[in-house]
Amino acid sequence: PGISINQGYRWRGRTPQHTLTSGLDDYPRAQPPHPEELHVDAISWVGSMVVTLNEISVFLGEKEDRRTFARQEEEIVQCIEQAHWSEPDQAYCDTTIAHGTTPKKVCHKGYISLMPFCLGLMVPHSPHLGAVLDLIHDPEELWSSFGIRSLSTKDKYYGTEEDYWRGPVWININYMILERLLELARQRGPHESKVSEIYIQLRLNLVNTVFNSWNATGFAWEQYNAKTGKGQRTQHFTGWTALIVKILAMPPVPQISSSQAGKISSEAVDVRGSSTQLYIIAMVIAFFVYTFRRRLIKLWRKLR
Repeated sequence: PGISINQGYRWRGRTPQHTLTSGLDDYPRAQPPHPEELHVDAISWVGSMVVTLNEISVFLGEKEDRRTFARQEEEIVQCIEQAHWSEPDQAYCDTTIAHGTTPKKVCHKGYISLMPFCLGLMVPHSPHLGAVLDLIHDPEELWSSFGIRSLSTKDKYYGTEEDYWRGPVWININYMILERLLELARQRGPHESKVSEIYIQLRLNLVNTVFNSWNATGFAWEQYNAKTGKGQRTQHFTGWTALIVKILAMPPVPQISSSQAGKISSEAVDVRGSSTQLYIIAMVIAFFVYTFRRRLIKLWRKLR
């Protein structure tokens, strides 16, 4: 009741503390867990898969498949808007329909709120793109000097218990955000100036965060503290934190105002220096992993 949708998705295997199947282990969800929950990140991942299949069908020249996947993509975007957008919260949220009650939005602003954006389901003229950009860029919500936080500082669960996906900065999600910002910055739209501004600032912040932590500790880390920028959790983490090399390779934004260009120019000098050093560091890490891969595999098996 109250929602007209033809599909919805949820992560199975939930517990009150964790949703491990989502990959965002301790990220806050509805309490208590209920099988009639609809998870905004789950449907966003399905939408991303449909977009990929559509691109493949275009490449192969499969016109019928292209029409099918294009229609499915449109339906998924409509479902996200109808079932997951919360007007009072100005964010995408999970929804629960527990015990046949009226659908209720369960809003914990953070990475899941950004998934429709991160996974390419929002275009320059999407009706809620402005609100999503505001959420990303608000220092009282997700923005920090070291990257985008995983959970809003205003959320009651921010920094609590395990504090794994409840505040720290993750390079993999920040890369997804940055990649989408770059894509949108290359297109005309009502928010292109703001998109460019956020992209430039975020890229600088991420590069400096990883470089400064490496400079202080000699390690790439699993995640970074949103308050201090210090690396934490697993060290020698050359998994998704190595995405910093791709971030360094990202081009400048084509659309940029003269005032913003002036503000960035003084910061660009620092980035050039740290970029070269980070590239060298990345090559050293890659050489180390390749050279000692067999020993690392044996060690990993022993630790399992």
